[in-house]
Amino acid sequence: MSDLVYFLVLSNPTEGGAEEYNRWYSRRHITDVLLQVEGVRSVQRFGLGEHQRRKPPYAFQFMALYEVERDAAEHVFAELEKRSGTEVMPISDTFDRNHIALVFDPVTPKLTPATAAAYALGTD
Repeated sequence: MSDLVYFLVLSNPTEGGAEEYNRWYSRRHITDVLLQVEGVRSVQRFGLGEHQRRKPPYAFQFMALYEVERDAAEHVFAELEKRSGTEVMPISDTFDRNHIALVFDPVTPKLTPATAAAYALGTD
């Protein structure tokens, strides 16, 4: 089992707030989380890509993916709950509160073309 869990946040800016939202999220929020909450190993933000498998509409334009130490997950989420929206971890008015935040556990190891065949045969 992996020593990490993955915290996925899907979100949007408020109407007309995209520039401020992206500045706040990329330069303030994710750095606040990394620097203030022990147990968060990494974070990366993503924007909706040009090439999609399905046709629009798409509910969310942005994703943040946090790698969280499994043994610290309870502490991490308690700290986020306590700090989020306070002076030490402000939430921008341009962050649409209609978002999704879920934690995922790995089900498989990370596979590559080089490891997929052995994994499929159960000889990994």
